[in-house]
Amino acid sequence: MGLRELQDHVDVINQQMARYGVKFGIYKNGSYNERLFPFDPIPRIIEADEFQTLERGLAQRVNALNKFLADIYADKNIIHEGVVPEEFVYRSPGYLAQCEGIRPRASTATSQASTSSRARMASGTSSRTTAATGRRSRPS
Repeated sequence: MGLRELQDHVDVINQQMARYGVKFGIYKNGSYNERLFPFDPIPRIIEADEFQTLERGLAQRVNALNKFLADIYADKNIIHEGVVPEEFVYRSPGYLAQCEGIRPRASTATSQASTSSRARMASGTSSRTTAATGRRSRPS
């Protein structure tokens, strides 16, 4: 793939991420700014020990997001305690009022992500993981 094709590929992916709301937001000083997740088409090779550290952090983040969503759609402690402003939640385009009272199974995403990664690591099939795809590559 040439440089122009690579740039076209990146442009298409960024358009799709914008279309499907693959964004993150920063809430600071009373204002909310939304940005697309950065996308790099060149995968990075991550050594297994570094990947294990990243995996623990990502599992922790998934757990925190699961708890945040469970609270937002049920008890709303995070709003009642003033941690997150009510308008931030209810004005968000991602907020789905029809999900009020629904409780997802406990830690489903975290358990599945951690279990499959641990199984791959335990198999010893490789010592490196490609960050962009999550696929393992053979050491050179």
